[in-house]
Amino acid sequence: MSDFLSIVKDYSGALLSVSKYAVVVILALNFNSFPLVWHFKTFGRVYWHGLFENHNTSVGMNPFKTVSRCKYRATIDDCDAFGYHLSNSSYAKNLDSARLDAWTSLNYRLFKEAQIWTPLGASTYYFVKEIPFGKKYEIRTSIGAYENDKWFYYLSKFVSKKSAKSKKAEAKAAENTPTHLATAGSHALAPEATSGSSTPVPSASRDAVQNNLLAQAYNDLAPDEELNCIAITQYCFKCGRMTVPPPVAFAMAGLGEHGKENHKIFGKLVKERKIKEYMKGGYKDSAFADVEFNINDLEVINAQRVAPYKVFNESLSAFKTH
Repeated sequence: MSDFLSIVKDYSGALLSVSKYAVVVILALNFNSFPLVWHFKTFGRVYWHGLFENHNTSVGMNPFKTVSRCKYRATIDDCDAFGYHLSNSSYAKNLDSARLDAWTSLNYRLFKEAQIWTPLGASTYYFVKEIPFGKKYEIRTSIGAYENDKWFYYLSKFVSKKSAKSKKAEAKAAENTPTHLATAGSHALAPEATSGSSTPVPSASRDAVQNNLLAQAYNDLAPDEELNCIAITQYCFKCGRMTVPPPVAFAMAGLGEHGKENHKIFGKLVKERKIKEYMKGGYKDSAFADVEFNINDLEVINAQRVAPYKVFNESLSAFKTH
């Protein structure tokens, strides 16, 4: 026993030094899970936009083509302990900051000058391919579509670079795949689904909806990139407890071809201190009959995109009857 204690005493300095380094390494690897780190990474983007960004740069932008890009890495605290890949819960955790970055880049002035906020309605994730531990990935978020009365949708894509192994497997699969079969993208279809009633959703309609969303998700990927996950998020605009229709909110934010003219109207309402009255239903009032926003260009694009998102909303609503 005395010999053991003597050995421990002789090496106590080294053991203490190793322990210190081990603690530092463990803390560094788990930094993203520290208290308040999520809050800083998420809400810090609002302050960053408020302090350092030019809020007029979004005027005239096409919200369907304006993409927010946020970079991340699959750290050990974000990964599954068994599969050593990004945990399903981490997709949602990191998407919070990416969505807020996308929102503030387009609508910061609505938040600052009209106190418009956007509560989360629902979200869904379709996992295509895992993100292994240590790999860098990017979350690309843009407006997917909107409905005229209440909801608008974000389409977020988790994208990473293809590994050498993936490229090799893809090339081999391409050699062995007959040309008449569907592409890899069209294979990524969700399972059979039914509506809230006992009547199944028609297969052709379901496939069309799925392919439409997947086509939007795969769009603009570089040849060396792969799609890891698709996230669809449902939001609405609120001023206090009143819902602001997305077309009205987008117009005031100055989005689209007529953004400059629309944004001037918004600025006038702010200057005359009528913006809150307008937001809380004044757009239906004859007193604001002279306030005319023009988003015809966005309406045309949205009409081509909104169908699959409506089905998504209807599917979610159907579960309320269960």
